[in-house]
Amino acid sequence: MRVRSNSVFASSVLHTVALLFFVWAGLWKYFSAGGFILIGLIVVWTGYVKRSRSAWLLMCAIVWFWAFPIFVFPFLAGAIGGRLEVSLSESKTEVAFLLMVTGLVVPIRKFFPSRRVGESQHPPKAMLT
Repeated sequence: MRVRSNSVFASSVLHTVALLFFVWAGLWKYFSAGGFILIGLIVVWTGYVKRSRSAWLLMCAIVWFWAFPIFVFPFLAGAIGGRLEVSLSESKTEVAFLLMVTGLVVPIRKFFPSRRVGESQHPPKAMLT
């Protein structure tokens, strides 16, 4: 198996690193974190690498509906309320969250390519004469 260095592979590595960090940061806080982390890792290394749009959408949902409310929103609420308390473990979760957001943004053209008007979606067939 040959590993190619492209944006989808780099994004998969970023998601894996962030999700494995959430194992350390999230399991002591929330028991349900293990299920989301396992689902995220399975999606990243099965569907995401194959450039499945549904895998990208599922990872987007995990980032914005699971990781953001649990790990980043309390930090932002404290910052807006004026009682900013920064601890080392919280700052690491924000870095892991930024890795996940970067992992979503980097390969967006691979998952949702722009199509020009009049451009065929199918490659031309060889003509037999």
